Amino acid sequence: MAGVKEKVVKMFVETNCPSCKALKSFLNSSNMKYVEHNIDESENKVDALMLNIYSVPALVIDNRVLKANEIFDSNNSLRKNEILKFVRRD
Repeated sequence: MAGVKEKVVKMFVETNCPSCKALKSFLNSSNMKYVEHNIDESENKVDALMLNIYSVPALVIDNRVLKANEIFDSNNSLRKNEILKFVRRD
């Protein structure tokens, strides 16, 4: 559709983060596009802190944030339905 702007999904991660790798794998297998922001880089860390992101992984669309405790349940399993709802929400 002409004129429809695609949502930009930002994923905040850090190097050697197993939870980040699990989320990336899920997003890739679901054919979801995202832009990765590694908080090991100071500019990305500042951006994360400005969004009140203190742990990773986290997803951001516009100013909406889905934080690690919302992405994973208490058993450290992905909350796939919550992630899909967050990404697909208008």
